[in-house]
Amino acid sequence: MSTSTISPERYSVLTSNNLSQDAAIYLGLVVSSILDVTILEQKHKELVFRWPVLGGKLMTNTKPYSFTTGDTVDFCSRYLSSSLEDTCLPAFTNVSCDGPTYTPINPNCDDLFHFSSIPRFSLVEGLFALRVTVMNDATLLGFRIPHHFVDGKSAFDIVEAYCNTVAGRTIPTITLPPDIPMSALVHGEDTLPKSVAEQAPYVHPGDNFSLGLIEYFKFVGTALYKVIAPKVGLEEQGLEQFVHLPAAYVLQLQAKCQAELDEATKNGDLREGAGLQLTKNDIITAWSLRRAYANVPPDSGPFDLMYNFNYRQAIDQPAANTTYLHNSFYNIWANFPSLSVFKSLPFSRVALEIRLCCVRNKQPSAVRSSLEFWETHRAAFIAPGKRPYRMDTLPIVSPWTTFGYNDLDFSSALAAGEKRSGKVVFTVPIAMLPMRVTVKPFFVILKDGKGGYWIRANLRRSWWKEADCSRYL
Repeated sequence: MSTSTISPERYSVLTSNNLSQDAAIYLGLVVSSILDVTILEQKHKELVFRWPVLGGKLMTNTKPYSFTTGDTVDFCSRYLSSSLEDTCLPAFTNVSCDGPTYTPINPNCDDLFHFSSIPRFSLVEGLFALRVTVMNDATLLGFRIPHHFVDGKSAFDIVEAYCNTVAGRTIPTITLPPDIPMSALVHGEDTLPKSVAEQAPYVHPGDNFSLGLIEYFKFVGTALYKVIAPKVGLEEQGLEQFVHLPAAYVLQLQAKCQAELDEATKNGDLREGAGLQLTKNDIITAWSLRRAYANVPPDSGPFDLMYNFNYRQAIDQPAANTTYLHNSFYNIWANFPSLSVFKSLPFSRVALEIRLCCVRNKQPSAVRSSLEFWETHRAAFIAPGKRPYRMDTLPIVSPWTTFGYNDLDFSSALAAGEKRSGKVVFTVPIAMLPMRVTVKPFFVILKDGKGGYWIRANLRRSWWKEADCSRYL
């Protein structure tokens, strides 16, 4: 396989995260204007011609899965004689400026974007599908991509390239992923701050994931049970919501937490992590966890955070004006002794534990050893985890806050007579397994384009009942 040309019809990658190999990413974009379907379809064809990796298929008869290149254009469109306010989409402009806003997600929300493209039982095989729904006052774009092919960052790269193609702008030349293990491309030396212990627990995925068919089937069986049990009354129903956090609210929490940590450092009460600066992602992740478990009785059972980690910053990048698409993430864990301990910690200390987890895991040595684990076992059955865990206390957080969906502008495809902007105004992300299986607790975090943030969260229904925020912040 070459990194400069696309010649083989079929190829595989030497570094893969097989935990997500059966899932697909579904991304819905709302454009509050009428777009021309003919232009959108033509530009879809043009993008596949330029990037033939998008016209191929996921080959599931190999271990690990492999890919083909091709010229398939999976595009469908439809017209609905309704308006945005008549749909199951949330009123995304009606949010509070002072605090969180909660909006339940209609179960039909994803079908509105991805009509005829969500298979019921089979895996998603086509590497790039686009569904367009034109309404009376808006256009909905539904992108579907197998997760084994891309992660969130590469999914954004595809959508951005499509948007740029629509606008007639230059896009990078596509290449195939490197034909050497990604671990060989890790560069740089470790730069742990002095206040962070060199020997950090649970950096290596071998401490958190189990190998073997038995453990894998236990994990899959439990996940399926969590989907089926609520439907037959054996467990509580789940509830998905969009949560909006305004910019000022996040900044206030960030400043409060940082001040608490700085004061603890000054008084000598904080050693591990002293001097670290919390990020907004740390604050939003900590807020999501504390809000999710605010009404869950504390106990001595294990409590861990599984955090989706993008390792691109540690590896050599493609040549200028070129790119490749790859599923470049794996899961890192922030481990707490128990749910009781987690709930007893000050909010600022929860945010600090998340920051410490990220600082430790982004070190080149940690990235290299983690990638070597996934490369060695890329065809194995893997499941969380060697450390005991419960599905309800293994929340997964996927931060998409670096993806500028609200900066995308499809105005070059406006229908005749349309005067409004073609900018994206709302984004609906989801990752699903066959049979529409989704895990919970699960959180995807995105920017809202105005300094605030949206969280798509999937929890047990009772966990959403009102909580006294001051009690857990």
